[in-house]
Amino acid sequence: MRKTMYSFHILSNTLLVLFLFIPIPFLNYEGGDILSIYFQVSLILFVLSVTLYFLNQKNRKTWMISTILSILSILIVFPVVFFYLFFGIPPA
Repeated sequence: MRKTMYSFHILSNTLLVLFLFIPIPFLNYEGGDILSIYFQVSLILFVLSVTLYFLNQKNRKTWMISTILSILSILIVFPVVFFYLFFGIPPA
């Protein structure tokens, strides 16, 4: 379970970077769709990590690390990418 949770964190951050630099027709150019999905995934990972932190006594350290990664994603990565997308990329 621990490797799966870490894999979700790595996958969500990797997909964020890929979707930002690869134009995909069904996604919004400004990145609103990407940021919305990324925020929702980070929030879901945060809720799962906190829940499992209290329910699974054996792996508390793992869930604490996962919770910290989710908080970093929500409080640091999301705002940085938001300002980069909406104020840093010049219009085409």
